[in-house]
Amino acid sequence: MKRGRTNERNMLTNVVNGAGVGALPEPGTYAAVGWLCFALMCIIIGLRQGIGFWRDMTRPSGPEQRTLLPSPLEIQQVKEMAREQDCMARHEALQEELNELKKDIKSDVGELHEKVNGVAREVSELTASGRLLNQQLSQISLKLDRMNEEDRKEARNRK
Repeated sequence: MKRGRTNERNMLTNVVNGAGVGALPEPGTYAAVGWLCFALMCIIIGLRQGIGFWRDMTRPSGPEQRTLLPSPLEIQQVKEMAREQDCMARHEALQEELNELKKDIKSDVGELHEKVNGVAREVSELTASGRLLNQQLSQISLKLDRMNEEDRKEARNRK
């Protein structure tokens, strides 16, 4: 009896070792991480295949599977057709509105040009008056310098 039990144990050990359980790598090695990634990919692929199979089984089949709305093959009578006169009137109204907008833009641009030109004239006038003031200041400075020199000469002569 003992021999039978030990044989069973040996057979079980051989089966476990044969399945690769005894040959697993150490947990901290790259091989263990590789086996883990492999197992996760197998699980993901299995789930994906299962979900795809479930979708295929629950998807309707036949003519109700795909419907385009509105139906391109179905012809319906239009209640009221657009008349050429209405289209032409709308076209003319839009053309008039476009022409008015163009005129407004041109007038706005003209006004802006006038304003810019006015500002440019004022800037040039201010520049010219600034130059004139600078000339006058330099002349006053020269006169003050002359007066100071004359006062110094008179002060030297007095001593």
